[in-house]
Amino acid sequence: MHAYNPPLIWVIIDLAKVFVLANFAKSKFDCTVRTPHAGKPELHYPDWKRNAFRYFVSLPVIALCLLVVAISVFLILELQQWWDGVIAARGYFEFLSFGPKILLAVAIPVLDSAYSVVALWLNDKGNVVKRHLTDSCTTTF
Repeated sequence: MHAYNPPLIWVIIDLAKVFVLANFAKSKFDCTVRTPHAGKPELHYPDWKRNAFRYFVSLPVIALCLLVVAISVFLILELQQWWDGVIAARGYFEFLSFGPKILLAVAIPVLDSAYSVVALWLNDKGNVVKRHLTDSCTTTF
């Protein structure tokens, strides 16, 4: 009769994860750097790759997001001035002047949530390096 041993199965699953992570890390990073204190091999991600992502992806994406927000706010404020002129010229009800203000009040949180999604994506892309840098290059059993 075979005994079911869950801890043994968990160890096997954990070992499989370690091997997958180690192979992934070896394919993505240079494992030749040794720690100055312990002398153990550790993952190394070149600074030029990190800076290239920062300056050629993160910076333009953030600048584009801020430009979209600035243009949207400017256009809504111009719409407010135009709409106030239309209300005064045609004699519409004064409460209609709240339309562009409501649009601005809705547009700012929508653009903020879109920016937070983009910022989280950029942060996760940057943290992939940090997450894998904490893993060990070599696995000892």
